[in-house]
Amino acid sequence: MPSEGSSPLINRPHEPRGHLTLRWNLLRDEMPDAIDTARSSAEGSHYTDQRVYYRHEPFRLPTSSDGHVNVPEDLDISAEQCRDFCWKSTALYCAVNPDLLSIRPGMLDLFHAIYRCWFKGDATNVQSGNFFAKCIASWPESDTKDQSMIPSASLSADVDIPALIATHRALCTQIKKRLPEHRIPNRDEDSIIPLFEKVIVVVDIVNWDWDGLSIVRSDQAHPLRLECNNFDISQPAFREGDQGQVFRARLEDAVRLVESMRAREKDRPR
Repeated sequence: MPSEGSSPLINRPHEPRGHLTLRWNLLRDEMPDAIDTARSSAEGSHYTDQRVYYRHEPFRLPTSSDGHVNVPEDLDISAEQCRDFCWKSTALYCAVNPDLLSIRPGMLDLFHAIYRCWFKGDATNVQSGNFFAKCIASWPESDTKDQSMIPSASLSADVDIPALIATHRALCTQIKKRLPEHRIPNRDEDSIIPLFEKVIVVVDIVNWDWDGLSIVRSDQAHPLRLECNNFDISQPAFREGDQGQVFRARLEDAVRLVESMRAREKDRPR
């Protein structure tokens, strides 16, 4: 169990890079969340809810016959899933399934790594589902954890950036259209914050802990290049169609960058 006042997630210096060590190292999916013993009920509930959305219920976009994700007009989304898009700083599109190889960090490790970077103790707002990112599964549905599928599954993804941006815009439009139907009485109005529509993050390689994530400008007017320069985040060589709007960063730098941009916008949950 974590000692009082200590961070439950740490990186031990003797561990190889890319290996996340949990201070509650006996925690298992089927066990109660040990984190609840060291945090308030609000913080424990927030951690548990977000953990479920990453590990068991990432939002899955439908896939068309050509293998591309799409956002149909009759998008099948529950009221709970719809509200979970609210008060997230960005969208995290998983173009590959991190659970493909058991020897690599999976979805739960990805969530813990994000939470470790994002959670800053009492200063962190855990109300109304506030969090770094909404997790969206955009990997091919054939990429499962079935060992027989691994040879043909995608360990990296050549993401069609313009198509992904178009998908994200269509998804935001659908969510904003449906939110009024799913409001909860006597609760602050649920809303997609402006930054969520402007910048997205993409997990495009299974070895995300080694090779980082892609940060994508989904709004041409957003000064993402300037923001990345301020954080010494590099821009990879241009690829056709990218239009200079893709940057590469370690996970912790991506979290710091996005949260820094959000902090300067007047859109925090009340």
